[in-house]
Amino acid sequence: MTVQSWASVLGASLRPFTTYHLPLTTYRILKINDLGRNNATPGTSGQPNRRIINLMSPALSSRLLLGAVLFSTVGLAQAQSDPPKPAATPVVQKDQEKPKEEKKEPEKPKTIDELTKDFTKTEGLVTIYRQTKDKKDTVYLEIPESRLGKLMLIQITSGSGLGDTSAFVFHGMPIADVPVRFQKIDDARIQLITPNLYHRGETPESKRGIARSFPDMILANFDIAANQPDRKSMLVDVTSFFKSDVADLSTAVDSPGGRGGFGLDPSGTRIDTVKNFPENFVIRTVYQLQRKGPAFSGDPKSVPWAVSFNISDLPTDTGYRPRLGDPRVGYFTTTFEDLTDARDGNDPNVNYIMRWNLERADPSLALSPPKKPIVFWIDNAVPQEYRESVRKGILMYNEAFEKMGIKDAIEAKQMPDDADWDIADIRYNMVRWTTGMPFAIALFRANPITGEILNASVNMDAGFASSGAVNFDNIVDPSTGQVILADLDTTPAKPQILKKWAPMLCDIEQRGRDIHAIGMAAAETLTPGFTSEDRERMIKQYITEVVAHEVGHCMGLRHNFAASNQLSMDQLCDPATVKKYGTGASVMDYSPFNAGAIGRRDVDFYSQRIGTYDFWAIEYGYTPVSAGSPQGEVPALRSIASLGSTPGHLYQSDGSADDFDPFVIRFDSARQPLDYLEKMVGFGPRIRERAQMKIKPGESYYKFTQTYLAGWRAQVSNANRAARFVGGGRLATSFKGDANERPSFTPVDGPTQRRALHLVTKSLFSEDAFKTQKKDFGMLTFNPKESGNEAWGRSRMFAMEKSFSSAQRQALTSLLDSDRLTRIKSNEFRLGPAGGAFTVAEMFRTLDKDIWSELPANKRVTDLRRDLQRSYLDLMIPLAVGQKSDAPADARDLAMDDLVSLRTRIKTALPKATDEYTGPHLRQCLARINRALAAQSTVPVGQ
Repeated sequence: MTVQSWASVLGASLRPFTTYHLPLTTYRILKINDLGRNNATPGTSGQPNRRIINLMSPALSSRLLLGAVLFSTVGLAQAQSDPPKPAATPVVQKDQEKPKEEKKEPEKPKTIDELTKDFTKTEGLVTIYRQTKDKKDTVYLEIPESRLGKLMLIQITSGSGLGDTSAFVFHGMPIADVPVRFQKIDDARIQLITPNLYHRGETPESKRGIARSFPDMILANFDIAANQPDRKSMLVDVTSFFKSDVADLSTAVDSPGGRGGFGLDPSGTRIDTVKNFPENFVIRTVYQLQRKGPAFSGDPKSVPWAVSFNISDLPTDTGYRPRLGDPRVGYFTTTFEDLTDARDGNDPNVNYIMRWNLERADPSLALSPPKKPIVFWIDNAVPQEYRESVRKGILMYNEAFEKMGIKDAIEAKQMPDDADWDIADIRYNMVRWTTGMPFAIALFRANPITGEILNASVNMDAGFASSGAVNFDNIVDPSTGQVILADLDTTPAKPQILKKWAPMLCDIEQRGRDIHAIGMAAAETLTPGFTSEDRERMIKQYITEVVAHEVGHCMGLRHNFAASNQLSMDQLCDPATVKKYGTGASVMDYSPFNAGAIGRRDVDFYSQRIGTYDFWAIEYGYTPVSAGSPQGEVPALRSIASLGSTPGHLYQSDGSADDFDPFVIRFDSARQPLDYLEKMVGFGPRIRERAQMKIKPGESYYKFTQTYLAGWRAQVSNANRAARFVGGGRLATSFKGDANERPSFTPVDGPTQRRALHLVTKSLFSEDAFKTQKKDFGMLTFNPKESGNEAWGRSRMFAMEKSFSSAQRQALTSLLDSDRLTRIKSNEFRLGPAGGAFTVAEMFRTLDKDIWSELPANKRVTDLRRDLQRSYLDLMIPLAVGQKSDAPADARDLAMDDLVSLRTRIKTALPKATDEYTGPHLRQCLARINRALAAQSTVPVGQ
């Protein structure tokens, strides 16, 4: 290549530099020899001027480097052929003058008024600005400096139900109550803080220690969008916050057990309405829910869900004085640790009861109206015929408040048909009438600092109007055809969002529907001349009692499952006694229908007034006490609570219910519950015998089916409840010196345990326990109004044999449970032989005698009895061979002795077992026992 050619290439390579402006003031033009000879540029200590190259783009710098190399080569060639020339005088170029830039004044930040001039402005608790433009929705809050650090409460509530989906959400369901405060971080940011209220202190030292050890929670961060100096306020954009998963909303729409459910879809979520009031503001967000995974129970792919955020100040200057709780009286509490005095031995736990700030308007009057009554509104969806029943339930507690000197403490008002407010608006205490969630439930919100109740509501399911009759799906398991006869003590599964509210949630109606249906069947079949008017009276009484129960919760009262044992069975049959006392000491129990009213028209089916415990509990919570502090009230309150062990005042709640204390169970009745259970078991055959009388010509046998199976449920479920007395004990909460002071635990006496076991064995294990007319089974049928007027084939099987066997096995498993055997042994130890203790040996003898009664009589073993005997061996063999290691050693020894004895008796009976089932059955039982005994004999001694 010629020199001219290289120059052309180099010229092409360097051509871009003629128009490329480096961001430096002045550069001298590099001579070729500067690069080729590695001459130094001034100030570079003899190094090549890489600075210029490095300031260029990679592509440009590489082209320059290539050009430099080429130029160096050309220069060397020219140096060899041409003589050196004198150095040219360098041309000094003047610096190019920079264009003068105009100095711009810094842009002045917009004020709130300027930034929001095109927004809709609403004033109230805070000023809210909203703009919906070009599919963009923006919501601003103006936060005055005076509001910083001030406690508020965000009450998050479901504004719509999700019926017909697997999401366990109903209209008005509480999602979360979140105390918050705004905190300014710097000139640009504000945080929304959830303070740690569980640890508190009164002294500066304790407060500093708490702040160092127990941090607050940051709920959200907001940039300050603008300021308004003349109002000393700041503007923040809360749009995203009110569309986010605040307080784990996604948990609420997940189905129980993780079986599908829904997730929040941000793309379709929108803010629906913004309402501002002097004391609160409400933002209603409609979330779009997206089904997770395949459809479950027919879930739609996507549905809307409205959620209301109600934000209000937490009042601190209402004059309300918190009241300390007492374990002898059942109130919900707000609990915290007071770390003011951390000395050893000082119990930091504090429980303030939850109650309304209810005071007399005129303390000088013996009976004064309240300063501010508690007003409940009756939903306009409540059917006209039941509104008076609802009203009676709401007002039932007024009699108790009159004893406190307050007249008309509670008011009931009817929601107008044209009301312009929603039933989910928490400014109104509501009794809502909903559908799709089969229970009644009380929901209330309280100040988390003081326990003062701020608002409350009651949800009632429309199933009340249908008398709580069970649905077809609750009669037969469609997968097996098995009839559901028992398991009424099992608490239905709830999603996590509801569990966090327990025990404030109440599912009395959901669990009581089956009990009520049995009562209705008993009343209709066993009361001569029972009419539709009698039926309506029963339903209305049921509604009134349940409303009173839920309103009791709204007053702060917890369940009291020890209250149903106040009256004897004879007293429950007396109309005057029931009118005076109700059917128990409290409507806060889960009370069944009054068995004493069956067959009569002059006795109430359900309590139509609050009980003696309710009067006493209201006295503890609301009686005026002259004191300067909560601690100053304690002497007066202890005087009231000291009556907690006297008749009519006994209290035990959810933590003790349906466990080992048979006097603290849901849906029992009578001073001696066994009297009630025996009566209910006796109703069973009588209901079944008369079930056909409810069927008229031209009608389906479905009504017969419901009544007939209600009779079986009366027998089986109540016999199962009787088993709780075996190995049971009674709980009490007494302080030293209390009137009628009781031990904390007392074993159930031996005679009562024997009586209970006899009821179980007679009703479930005896040879004629399930004696019935086989022809009745042929009339059991499905609901003619089933979808499509047809039910699945298996749902029409009514596998009664399997159902009865299952009920027997369930009861036997309960009796032979390791925990129960341990409690029987413990009771033996407590009482001793002189105390007439019921023993494990006695229970084994009783069960053996009743379950194997055919052996000494050489009788045929029927089909149900064969199943029962197999179940017996299924449970006793593992116990005898030590596979149930948590069972008492004495129980294992006794079980082994029973198997040895049983082997001998089966061998004796086998030669006379000639029918085609009894012989093979007994031989198989003998083989199982022999294998168990042989296996046991190979185990070394002491193992």
